[in-house]
Amino acid sequence: MTTRYLIIFFLLVASCNSGRDTNSLGKPTSFEAPELSVACSKVIKTLRNEFHGVAIISTAGNIEKDSLISHLNRLKSYGVVENSGFETFVKRCNNLRFVTWKSNNREQIITRIEKVTYKTDVSGNTIKVTDFDVYSTNKPNHFALRIINDYQFEYLILDHEKYTRVSESVLVGVDEAMAGLDATRNACK
Repeated sequence: MTTRYLIIFFLLVASCNSGRDTNSLGKPTSFEAPELSVACSKVIKTLRNEFHGVAIISTAGNIEKDSLISHLNRLKSYGVVENSGFETFVKRCNNLRFVTWKSNNREQIITRIEKVTYKTDVSGNTIKVTDFDVYSTNKPNHFALRIINDYQFEYLILDHEKYTRVSESVLVGVDEAMAGLDATRNACK
Protein backbone atom coordinates (compact mmCIF):
# COMPACT_ATOMS: atom_id res chain seq x y z
CA MET A 1 0.00 0.00 0.00
CA THR A 2 2.80 2.47 0.82
CA THR A 3 4.46 1.59 -2.47
CA ARG A 4 1.33 2.71 -4.29
CA TYR A 5 1.35 6.05 -2.41
CA LEU A 6 5.03 6.55 -3.21
CA ILE A 7 4.39 5.90 -6.89
CA ILE A 8 1.45 8.34 -6.90
CA PHE A 9 3.55 10.94 -5.05
CA PHE A 10 6.43 10.68 -7.55
CA LEU A 11 4.04 10.86 -10.50
CA LEU A 12 2.46 14.02 -9.07
CA VAL A 13 5.85 15.63 -8.47
CA ALA A 14 7.02 14.72 -11.98
CA SER A 15 3.85 16.07 -13.59
CA CYS A 16 4.07 19.36 -11.64
CA ASN A 17 7.68 19.92 -12.69
CA SER A 18 7.18 18.92 -16.33
CA GLY A 19 5.32 22.14 -17.21
CA ARG A 20 7.78 24.40 -15.45
CA ASP A 21 10.48 26.10 -17.52
CA THR A 22 13.69 25.12 -15.75
CA ASN A 23 15.88 27.17 -18.07
CA SER A 24 16.03 30.77 -16.80
CA LEU A 25 16.73 32.03 -20.32
CA GLY A 26 13.55 30.49 -21.70
CA LYS A 27 12.92 27.84 -24.29
CA PRO A 28 15.32 27.48 -27.21
CA THR A 29 13.73 28.70 -30.41
CA SER A 30 14.60 29.31 -34.04
CA PHE A 31 16.80 32.31 -34.73
CA GLU A 32 15.16 35.71 -34.54
CA ALA A 33 17.02 38.96 -35.25
CA PRO A 34 17.40 41.19 -32.18
CA GLU A 35 16.41 44.37 -34.10
CA LEU A 36 18.86 46.33 -31.93
CA SER A 37 20.49 47.97 -34.96
CA VAL A 38 17.11 49.05 -36.34
CA ALA A 39 16.03 50.40 -32.94
CA CYS A 40 19.28 52.37 -32.54
CA SER A 41 18.90 53.82 -36.06
CA LYS A 42 15.36 55.02 -35.28
CA VAL A 43 16.45 56.54 -31.96
CA ILE A 44 19.41 58.31 -33.59
CA LYS A 45 17.16 59.73 -36.33
CA THR A 46 14.66 60.95 -33.74
CA LEU A 47 17.39 62.53 -31.60
CA ARG A 48 18.83 64.35 -34.62
CA ASN A 49 15.39 65.76 -35.48
CA GLU A 50 14.59 66.90 -31.93
CA PHE A 51 15.98 70.39 -31.51
CA HIS A 52 13.67 72.17 -29.10
CA GLY A 53 12.72 71.18 -25.58
CA VAL A 54 14.89 68.06 -25.26
CA ALA A 55 17.99 67.72 -23.14
CA ILE A 56 20.19 64.74 -22.37
CA ILE A 57 21.56 64.54 -18.86
CA SER A 58 23.94 62.01 -17.40
CA THR A 59 25.15 61.05 -13.97
CA ALA A 60 28.29 63.01 -14.87
CA GLY A 61 26.31 66.14 -15.88
CA ASN A 62 24.83 67.50 -19.12
CA ILE A 63 26.19 66.11 -22.38
CA GLU A 64 25.83 66.92 -26.04
CA LYS A 65 23.50 64.89 -28.25
CA ASP A 66 26.46 64.06 -30.51
CA SER A 67 28.18 62.25 -27.64
CA LEU A 68 25.06 60.18 -26.98
CA ILE A 69 24.67 59.47 -30.70
CA SER A 70 28.24 58.14 -30.86
CA HIS A 71 27.43 55.73 -27.99
CA LEU A 72 24.25 54.65 -29.79
CA ASN A 73 26.20 54.07 -33.03
CA ARG A 74 28.59 51.80 -31.13
CA LEU A 75 25.65 49.91 -29.64
CA LYS A 76 24.08 49.73 -33.12
CA SER A 77 27.16 47.93 -34.43
CA TYR A 78 26.80 45.35 -31.64
CA GLY A 79 23.24 44.61 -32.75
CA VAL A 80 24.37 42.76 -35.87
CA VAL A 81 23.97 39.19 -34.68
CA GLU A 82 24.40 36.26 -37.02
CA ASN A 83 22.37 33.10 -36.79
CA SER A 84 25.43 30.85 -36.65
CA GLY A 85 27.06 32.44 -33.62
CA PHE A 86 24.13 32.72 -31.22
CA GLU A 87 21.44 30.58 -29.65
CA THR A 88 18.03 32.22 -29.26
CA PHE A 89 15.76 31.71 -26.24
CA VAL A 90 12.22 33.06 -25.73
CA LYS A 91 10.34 33.31 -22.45
CA ARG A 92 6.98 34.89 -21.61
CA CYS A 93 5.99 36.04 -18.15
CA ASN A 94 2.72 37.88 -17.58
CA ASN A 95 2.61 40.41 -20.44
CA LEU A 96 6.39 40.56 -20.95
CA ARG A 97 8.30 38.88 -23.75
CA PHE A 98 11.94 38.06 -23.04
CA VAL A 99 14.24 37.14 -25.93
CA THR A 100 17.87 36.24 -25.21
CA TRP A 101 20.68 35.73 -27.71
CA LYS A 102 23.59 33.87 -26.13
CA SER A 103 26.93 33.51 -27.88
CA ASN A 104 28.23 30.04 -28.75
CA ASN A 105 31.74 31.37 -29.32
CA ARG A 106 34.03 32.47 -26.49
CA GLU A 107 35.89 34.80 -28.86
CA GLN A 108 32.79 36.93 -29.56
CA ILE A 109 32.87 40.52 -28.32
CA ILE A 110 29.17 40.29 -27.50
CA THR A 111 28.39 37.47 -25.08
CA ARG A 112 24.66 38.04 -24.65
CA ILE A 113 21.83 40.31 -25.81
CA GLU A 114 18.54 40.45 -23.92
CA LYS A 115 15.39 42.13 -25.20
CA VAL A 116 12.30 42.68 -23.06
CA THR A 117 9.12 44.00 -24.67
CA TYR A 118 6.12 45.35 -22.75
CA LYS A 119 2.90 46.70 -24.27
CA THR A 120 0.13 48.40 -22.34
CA ASP A 121 -2.79 50.73 -22.85
CA VAL A 122 -2.69 53.78 -20.56
CA SER A 123 -5.24 56.59 -20.83
CA GLY A 124 -6.20 55.48 -24.33
CA ASN A 125 -2.59 55.44 -25.55
CA THR A 126 -0.98 52.16 -26.55
CA ILE A 127 2.57 52.30 -25.27
CA LYS A 128 5.35 49.86 -26.09
CA VAL A 129 8.45 49.88 -23.91
CA THR A 130 11.50 47.93 -25.10
CA ASP A 131 14.60 47.27 -23.04
CA PHE A 132 17.83 46.01 -24.59
CA ASP A 133 20.66 44.74 -22.40
CA VAL A 134 23.93 44.01 -24.21
CA TYR A 135 26.84 42.29 -22.47
CA SER A 136 30.31 42.69 -23.95
CA THR A 137 33.85 41.50 -23.23
CA ASN A 138 35.06 45.05 -24.02
CA LYS A 139 34.56 48.16 -21.89
CA PRO A 140 31.85 49.12 -21.22
CA ASN A 141 30.78 45.59 -20.34
CA HIS A 142 27.06 46.36 -20.10
CA PHE A 143 24.80 48.57 -22.21
CA ALA A 144 21.15 49.05 -21.21
CA LEU A 145 18.89 50.91 -23.65
CA ARG A 146 15.22 51.73 -23.05
CA ILE A 147 13.06 53.04 -25.88
CA ILE A 148 9.39 53.97 -26.09
CA ASN A 149 7.21 53.08 -29.10
CA ASP A 150 10.19 51.86 -31.16
CA TYR A 151 11.80 55.28 -31.67
CA GLN A 152 11.85 57.52 -28.58
CA PHE A 153 15.00 57.39 -26.48
CA GLU A 154 14.36 57.12 -22.74
CA TYR A 155 17.75 56.18 -21.29
CA LEU A 156 21.09 54.52 -21.98
CA ILE A 157 23.30 53.01 -19.30
CA LEU A 158 26.97 52.27 -19.99
CA ASP A 159 28.17 50.17 -17.06
CA HIS A 160 27.28 52.62 -14.26
CA GLU A 161 26.84 55.89 -16.15
CA LYS A 162 23.25 56.72 -17.10
CA TYR A 163 22.14 59.06 -19.90
CA THR A 164 18.51 60.18 -19.63
CA ARG A 165 16.24 62.14 -21.97
CA VAL A 166 14.49 65.12 -20.39
CA SER A 167 11.73 66.74 -22.43
CA GLU A 168 9.05 69.41 -22.17
CA SER A 169 6.51 67.07 -23.74
CA VAL A 170 5.94 63.53 -22.55
CA LEU A 171 3.43 61.10 -24.00
CA VAL A 172 0.56 60.55 -21.55
CA GLY A 173 1.01 57.27 -19.69
CA VAL A 174 4.74 56.73 -20.36
CA ASP A 175 5.69 56.93 -16.69
CA GLU A 176 2.95 54.43 -15.76
CA ALA A 177 4.03 52.09 -18.58
CA MET A 178 7.68 52.18 -17.47
CA ALA A 179 6.68 51.56 -13.85
CA GLY A 180 4.53 48.64 -15.01
CA LEU A 181 7.43 47.17 -16.98
CA ASP A 182 9.82 47.50 -14.04
CA ALA A 183 7.36 45.97 -11.56
CA THR A 184 6.46 43.08 -13.88
CA ARG A 185 10.11 42.46 -14.77
CA ASN A 186 11.07 42.28 -11.09
CA ALA A 187 8.17 39.89 -10.42
CA CYS A 188 9.33 37.61 -13.26
CA LYS A 189 12.89 37.20 -11.94
